Amino acid sequence: MQRRKRIRKVSLFLAVILVFSLIAATSALRANQLEREKRAFLQQSVCELDEYVASIDSTLSKGVYATTPPMILSLSTELWRLSNGAKIMLSQIPDENVDMSETNKFLSQLGELMMSFNRRAANGKELSEKDVLLLKELSEYAGALHKSVSALRDGVFDGTVELIKERGNITSSKSDVTPLASSLENTKKAVTDFPSLIYDGPFSDHLDKKAAAFLNGKEEISKADAKKKCAEYMSVDEEKVDFLTDEDGTVSSYVFSADNATCAVTKKGGYLSYIISPEYAGEKVLDFDEAKKNAVKYLKKIGYGNMKDTYHSESDGVCTINFAYEKDSVRCYPDLIKVSVSMSDGKILSVDARNYLLSHRERSFDGTDFSVFAEAEKKISPLLHVRNSRFAVIPTPSGDEKLCCEFHCADDGGQEVLVYIDVRTLNEADILLLLYSDNGVLTK
Repeated sequence: MQRRKRIRKVSLFLAVILVFSLIAATSALRANQLEREKRAFLQQSVCELDEYVASIDSTLSKGVYATTPPMILSLSTELWRLSNGAKIMLSQIPDENVDMSETNKFLSQLGELMMSFNRRAANGKELSEKDVLLLKELSEYAGALHKSVSALRDGVFDGTVELIKERGNITSSKSDVTPLASSLENTKKAVTDFPSLIYDGPFSDHLDKKAAAFLNGKEEISKADAKKKCAEYMSVDEEKVDFLTDEDGTVSSYVFSADNATCAVTKKGGYLSYIISPEYAGEKVLDFDEAKKNAVKYLKKIGYGNMKDTYHSESDGVCTINFAYEKDSVRCYPDLIKVSVSMSDGKILSVDARNYLLSHRERSFDGTDFSVFAEAEKKISPLLHVRNSRFAVIPTPSGDEKLCCEFHCADDGGQEVLVYIDVRTLNEADILLLLYSDNGVLTK
């Protein structure tokens, strides 16, 4: 009996230990899960804060050159939205005893100032010289803040900035880790770029239209005829072409493959929609002019004429050139085709004609008064000097188009700017900042 009692006591004791061990293990797992969730939440908050501040930086830079009430209204509304978004993200990052009130104050006052500009623009008032100087000063602050927040974001993701919980530190074995508090301190001091490649073209990301204008009224072709077209577009024997799938949507197409590349041919008319090739380019031999010559020749061969090269970028031996349709000296940016050319042998690697298919149609520019340039140029900021100009059609966010005077300008510091003045209203329709790099032209 005594022996059985001892066995029961030992068993009960071991069971209690097991239960507490399971509870402790479960608690540890839960704590680790919460820690990971908090880390992910903090990373997302820092990333979104960086995106907001980057947009504030670029939008303020554009605001310096805005002169007409509609553009001022548009930019000030956008800055008000961005500043509020940045404040929300900033509030989600633990300050770790660092006073971030100055950064928060900067964002708050920026939002309030933009609302005052908004009200004035709504009444048809333009910015004064004092307002422009203030915007330039704010732009410098925003640039410094952007640089600091980007460094914070990079540090959080590469592990060089230590994420600190409210109670205790998230441990790190690295000796070169910077506490989050120190990084936030740098962000605070910044207040006392994600540019996008312009070879995608100003106004290129416009694939959300409901119907492809160019294909309207075109006859639908068979899969067999599309296969022949594909062989022609890819310069391969038809026997090498295999059918992959049907692609429905705004540009319905037959999709084929050949030589490890993918090619889409429109069901209506049999036009090339796109070619995507994973092929790598070899050592660079050709220059840009030779690459462009090959691209122009190819576009004419497949039925896309009157295309003018606009911007380009070079990367890893591949030259990607942006072509826009041009008629009567009017550049139509919605009608865009991108062509990637190997700079080792001039081979066409990739083509994207979807913007062209969605937007291209016959437009009439008869009666366009070229004398409008004189009046339009008066709307250019006095901080800018016009280098050249042309008529251009640009898309609007709503899916419509505007005929504009495109002015390629520069300020005294060499910053190049594209300003678009609506020929109908003589208000600014858009402003783009140009940045040049070794690989091409950037815009923000």
